[in-house]
Amino acid sequence: MAAAGPGEYVDFYQAARFARETGERKSQAMGWLDQAMKRGSSFWMDELKGDLLADDGRYAEAVPHLERAIDASKKAGAPDEWRAGARKKLQGWQEKAKG
Repeated sequence: MAAAGPGEYVDFYQAARFARETGERKSQAMGWLDQAMKRGSSFWMDELKGDLLADDGRYAEAVPHLERAIDASKKAGAPDEWRAGARKKLQGWQEKAKG
């Protein structure tokens, strides 16, 4: 991966997302996403952070990331359908976090 400047987070985000989707180098996904989040922000990154945490069974840690993603998605103009799906996922994580 080429060196990125402070505002260049897309490559890190895409690498993390690809790793999660394919399972290839998944152990590196969180590190890449953390690098992306140091350089920029988007609700997509908060959602992915939550997904990665939830994949590891860390639902209590995942919940705040998805809540932030849902809130930020309104300003970003994401479709209501995305928020509806995210809220359903959030509810499932909240139930799993309770035990």
